[in-house]
Parts: sequence; C-alpha cells; structure tokens
Amino acid sequence: MKKLSLRDRFLRALVRNGSVAFARRRIIREFAEKHDFVYFGTVDKLIDDAKVVRGFSSTITHRDDNYTVGSLNGYDVRLVDRLDMIELPGGSTEKHQWLIIEVDIHSDQPTMFFIPSHHAAIHYRKIFTHLRALEQVNLKRYSWNSDELSDRFSSRYKLYAKADIHGELEDALRPNILDSIAQHLWPSAIEVSGGFMYLYYVESTLTAETLSWLIKNSTWLAQALDDQKIN
Repeated sequence: MKKLSLRDRFLRALVRNGSVAFARRRIIREFAEKHDFVYFGTVDKLIDDAKVVRGFSSTITHRDDNYTVGSLNGYDVRLVDRLDMIELPGGSTEKHQWLIIEVDIHSDQPTMFFIPSHHAAIHYRKIFTHLRALEQVNLKRYSWNSDELSDRFSSRYKLYAKADIHGELEDALRPNILDSIAQHLWPSAIEVSGGFMYLYYVESTLTAETLSWLIKNSTWLAQALDDQKIN
C-alpha cells in the first residue's frame, strides 16, 4: 500500500473533523456577531491580509480556521482554530488542534508558559523541543508564596520559564493571579511572550458558554498582568 504523504494525511484529518468543525464554526460566528467581532473564517497565512496568530504553535504547515478579531474590555483579541499535522521520527504523525485566543498585553512581561498538569506533553511538545532553556518554576522560592498556594496551583498547572528571570517572575505574579488561573482558565495552556498572551484550549468539545468564558478570562489575565506591572 502506498504511503500517504503528510499533506494527504492532513486532508483526511480535515474530512474526518468535518462535523465537529461545522459546530465550532457556528459557535464562533455567533459569538462574533453578539460581541461586534469581525469573523474572517479560513485564512491563508501566506496570502490573506490578516495578522497571523503566532505563539509556539505557529508553523509553515498549520491551517487556520474561524479567524476572528475584535476588542473586549479595552484589549485587542484575535481568535483562531488551528490544526496541524506533525510528522515524527519514523514517519508517524500526530494531529494537533488548538483553539487559540491571542490578547495584546500593554506592558512588558517575562516569557512564561503555564502547562496544565493533566495533559500529556503531546500538545506542547514543541515548547520543550525548541525552548530547551525553560525550566519548571518552584513557587516556594518567592516571598509572597505559601505552601497552600503551591499545592492549589500545582494540582492543576506547571509553570515554565527561563532560569535567569526569576526576579521578573516574582514581580509579575501574585497569589491572586495564580489562583484565578488555576480556578478559571484550567485546563487551557497559557503562553506569555513577545507582548502577547496566548490561551490554548485543546478540549474537543466547545460550547458557546465555554468560548465566552475563555475570552472573558483571557482579557482579565492580560489586565491583571498589566495592573501588577503598574503597581
């Protein structure tokens, strides 16, 4: 039997994903209409005049659907459904799909990744492959930390950052921020880098209530980080 190319495997995955994709498209379009966002649908990152959502998941092969832009609570927001087929050593492939919410942050923030503890590393493999300088952050080293906070947060998240920015992290984060991340944004992964905050939702089921909740709390986190920088 002829081995399928990566492109053909990608197209088959899109076909199998058809009914789910239709439901997600309806939910996202209805959110856009309700909140005065602009819905673009599928975009070609090489051709369309649209600002590409970056973050660690951006590759030359990914496909973006449901591209939507708008503003909420004073923050610019971009939303995209991203699908990618990653070829592994040996020729096998992994399908990765993320609903990504990108929010502009108004202040300079250290690069950090919040990885949900319950997920296998499959969805975030690239973080550890391409950013080998990252290490897991031990919150117990910070002056504002408590054992209770560490236990609550670590039951849901692991925080990764570069080894030489712990002073910046101690200034950027506080118990109320970490508690809210654990309570309101789990099981999403969060990336803060390059002036943006990215929220990655990888659960297969998406509802209108979940989408609204994710976007609302994404802008809350951006504002909380900005406010902590100011204070």
